[in-house]
Amino acid sequence: MTSYALTGSTGLLGTALAQVSKPENVYTGDVRDADNVSRWIQGLKNVDAIIHLAALVPKQIVDLEPEKAFEINVGGTINILESLRRMKSLEQRTPWLFYASTSHVYAPSPGPIDESAARDPFTLYGLTKLQGEQWCEAYARDFNISVCIGRIFSFSGQRQPDFYFLPAMFKKIREAENGATLRVPGVQGYRDFLRVSQICETIVALSEKRYEGSINIGTGQAHKLSDLVLKVAKRLRRDDLKFEFPAGPAEALVADNKLLKELGVSVQCEIDDLIDEMATA
Repeated sequence: MTSYALTGSTGLLGTALAQVSKPENVYTGDVRDADNVSRWIQGLKNVDAIIHLAALVPKQIVDLEPEKAFEINVGGTINILESLRRMKSLEQRTPWLFYASTSHVYAPSPGPIDESAARDPFTLYGLTKLQGEQWCEAYARDFNISVCIGRIFSFSGQRQPDFYFLPAMFKKIREAENGATLRVPGVQGYRDFLRVSQICETIVALSEKRYEGSINIGTGQAHKLSDLVLKVAKRLRRDDLKFEFPAGPAEALVADNKLLKELGVSVQCEIDDLIDEMATA
């Protein structure tokens, strides 16, 4: 991989990426501190890329602290962009920037979503990431900053907290009383699931190509959430449980990853293997 600096090194993705390829420099401060971010970026030497993963992510946390989420997810991104603009204005060598966005910037769709689809987030988290995207687009357009916006679809891994879907289902099913009937709402929709390692490999590939613009990072495979609940129960051998899945909208967030494939990056995820991996956590 090209030499890179990293924000968000303590998160699930940042930790995994650092294991794949050691970063030249890691930002350990608060991305809301504009002066500190500026000093950090000015101090980067011979770094080809900045991988910006720092964010406040879980929907539940963002809903509790929307102002904090805005300051980190939007303000922190602006701080990085502004530091790069200053470097550019001084005709200094300016790193390529990867901005980790999310499928949650899109409106749910019955079919696969490509990069030109409407952006209409239905969560506060998605709204903050869309606003971050818009600032990246503005700086790329107005100041010629090299930016890649990676819209990451659903993913899971062994260290993921139970704010997220699969870990939450493992916890709910493991802790259920014998013979219980579990009512699980909101699982009529479809999602596209990735392994953490696949996201890291894709970021590495995009950095090597210095891809500019927005790109979906997903498998293109649609998995019904209620089916995944049953797969988790089967993997945990909880045949004693019964499930109720209340009717609801069959909303889908599934990637059209044609653009990724055209770049020579293939991403596939066997969902049963991912569930097996999660079960050993």
